[in-house]
Amino acid sequence: MSDPKSKDQSFYLKLSDRPPTAAFTDLLETYSGVRTEDVSQHIEKVRDEAWDHYPFPSIGLLLFQDLGLTGDDLPKDDPEITQKIQTAYQTILSKLKNRGRFLDVGCMFAQDTRKLVYDGAPISSVYGCDIRGDYITHGYKLFRDIHIIPPERFFAADILDEGDTHLKRLEGKLDVINAVHLMHVFSIEDQRKLVRRVITMLKQKPGVMFTGRTSGNLTSGYHELTNAESTTKSAEGKIWEHTPESFKEMWKEESEAMNTQWDVDCWFWRFGVHTGKKDDPNWHRKEEHGICTFIATRL
Repeated sequence: MSDPKSKDQSFYLKLSDRPPTAAFTDLLETYSGVRTEDVSQHIEKVRDEAWDHYPFPSIGLLLFQDLGLTGDDLPKDDPEITQKIQTAYQTILSKLKNRGRFLDVGCMFAQDTRKLVYDGAPISSVYGCDIRGDYITHGYKLFRDIHIIPPERFFAADILDEGDTHLKRLEGKLDVINAVHLMHVFSIEDQRKLVRRVITMLKQKPGVMFTGRTSGNLTSGYHELTNAESTTKSAEGKIWEHTPESFKEMWKEESEAMNTQWDVDCWFWRFGVHTGKKDDPNWHRKEEHGICTFIATRL
């Protein structure tokens, strides 16, 4: 049996294969105080410590470098999409500066939360949760900011656990929920439950938002992926991947069942096209795979 912690796997990338963006580098240097010459070594050290606990694709692929809210890692070849993502980010930031509340669900190392705080969001406006509490610890190691964001702003929780006391306190009081590393771990049935859960957790008024990313494909459905068994909560070892159309349809059906209406944007970005891995036979995902980014705003 192969060693699951072996770094000789297609989803364990060298930092040179997926270097941090300028925005993430700036976050580490200016917000976290990591010296420019130490950035790469710092990222690799934290990643390898996390890998020893959780040898998952999200760790091996350095996804904790992705600032999903600002989309700085995405292609800029469509100015309209870029503008929509940037406008949504500024809207979120404005909400938080005006006493709004933000929850980063499945926050992993909570890089989006740190970016918001760096850009001026009050500490009192942000929360983050992940089912794996160790991720929160690794986040503090990466960003060196326990003196900035107190530990009580983060907690371990399963978003689908309606009895969780931490989540209960926030139910119906949130303006924005962000989920960049979450939806793909659920079956399609649980993804539908998640939609309903998100709507319940948000304030019951127009303008509240759900943002994030999920695994995408040219065709929606279950697909077999390397290491899917350790990534998903289902026993099938497959991941449900969306197209923009299937994501919008899922959201429409579940939100209408709750007598709410939403404006939903969703875009698909193909792996192999913007990752530079198109011709690598060992790349763990085929060219038809990718990510869907989404912004849902209640009307």
